[in-house]
Amino acid sequence: MHNQDKWTMEIGEIDGMMQIEKEFPIVPEKIHGMVLETLENLEKENPSMKKGGNTMKIKKRRVIWAAAALAAMFGTTVAAAELFTWNEQAADYFNDPPKEVQNEMVAQGVVMEQNDSVTDQGITVTVKQTVQDDNRLYILLDVQCEEALIDDNSGFDKWNVITKDPEAFNNMGASFAESAPRGKMEEKNSRGYYEITGLKTYGREWNEDSITLDLGQFFYYTYEEEGLGTSHVIDGNWKLEIPLGEQTQALTKVYEPNSQVMVSGMPVTVKRVEVSPISTVIAYDLNDVQNVIDTAYADEEDVFLYELQLSGFRYDDGETVESGAGGGMSSFWDREAGEDVYKIGLAGMIEPDRVTAILLGNDMTVVELQ
Repeated sequence: MHNQDKWTMEIGEIDGMMQIEKEFPIVPEKIHGMVLETLENLEKENPSMKKGGNTMKIKKRRVIWAAAALAAMFGTTVAAAELFTWNEQAADYFNDPPKEVQNEMVAQGVVMEQNDSVTDQGITVTVKQTVQDDNRLYILLDVQCEEALIDDNSGFDKWNVITKDPEAFNNMGASFAESAPRGKMEEKNSRGYYEITGLKTYGREWNEDSITLDLGQFFYYTYEEEGLGTSHVIDGNWKLEIPLGEQTQALTKVYEPNSQVMVSGMPVTVKRVEVSPISTVIAYDLNDVQNVIDTAYADEEDVFLYELQLSGFRYDDGETVESGAGGGMSSFWDREAGEDVYKIGLAGMIEPDRVTAILLGNDMTVVELQ
């Protein structure tokens, strides 16, 4: 039977019949909400379409088309995120996370594809990928030279990261990855990956939705047969605009274990642990740390307590993931909070949702988090 009533429905019946939650379960919550809100606005924008009395009808087909169009439009962003494949060098830097983890990091905005490029003085620099969490930023650059200039002695000098907040970062470093052996001119490369990693300043609000990277000048070496090197500098204009998107606070897991670890026979309380995909923050009781230093290291300067250093993690299935401070570390005493704070850039990428404990020191002392 084919009639007009078969293809019409009341606005109030749309939610039950369309079952948006079941139709689009993989759409992120933010986009899902936008779809639902748009459908609700159809009624708001047409106040005459009310239930009861002389109810105005609307074609079900039209609403379904509207929902499909919205899902297709927003879903394009999701599909694009899933289709973006990590650069091999970035994956290697973070110890080759499983593919599903890589995809999740893209979908969550932790990993972003980049494409800004600039050429000057025969050198082309292209930003390929960024990886960011609450505490850290990693930038991968593809550097191509007209001549073979790149080895382990090459790099950029006087480079600068321009931010809204001049103190957005407190620890940064950069180098070429997988370059030719040092001092062998015949094995130099004309192309290489340049990696920059920085720790965000602890306790400062992060407002950098984009940054500007100014690379300043390129330096390299030539070598005589006896192995002696001569340095050379190329001044150039290599500025790159790098969008970073929103913060990824939702991916940071915060714990307050209030457990103790023994350092030189004395207890030190672990007050707080913040676990993110590429970084970790550990806060120890400052009075406990001060007591260890005053008692066991009274005559020493620049004391480094190895027992408090991060060695790795334990996952929910019992797996041990060794991932120390391969991406840099900064520490400071927060006297107001009474904490000795360590911020660590991890040597690889971890899955915060799976972490049940951190491991400290050479003895891999377990600090339970759950």
